[in-house]
Amino acid sequence: MLQSWMERANTLDIQPLKSFINEIERDLTAVKSAIAYEYNNGLAEGKINEIKLVKRTMYDRCLFDLLRNKMLLLEI
Repeated sequence: MLQSWMERANTLDIQPLKSFINEIERDLTAVKSAIAYEYNNGLAEGKINEIKLVKRTMYDRCLFDLLRNKMLLLEI
């Protein structure tokens, strides 16, 4: 169904829609997996981004132990 929708949408000659379809085609397997499966890695990605944010704010001011303790404090 996705492939047929993409073909029909391409015939509409709407530039933003064509751009969107091109991006979908660049990583079609990931898009199909996102549609097919109900689970994703969003929760893990959110935690990784949170750790990176804390790490950036503490740049060059701490060692790993302090970063670990700060992340454990944020969990409470």
